[in-house]
Amino acid sequence: MVMILRGIRRLDDFQKRVHFEAVAFAFLATMLVVFIYGYLEKAQAVAPLHAAFVWIFMTVAYAAGYGIALRHYR
Repeated sequence: MVMILRGIRRLDDFQKRVHFEAVAFAFLATMLVVFIYGYLEKAQAVAPLHAAFVWIFMTVAYAAGYGIALRHYR
């Protein structure tokens, strides 16, 4: 975590903003999916949630958020 924060502090303001938007998108998307999945699990419509799925989804959501932010600022 310390290494990531040090790396972000070395970025310029534009890059910080793009990464911030990507992180915000990933957090909100992951929160929404885990929330919905929890209700589906309670209804016994899906299998129990594995932490690896959450990490993979968050990584993909971060990449999508990064792409969206870059396209937004072109």
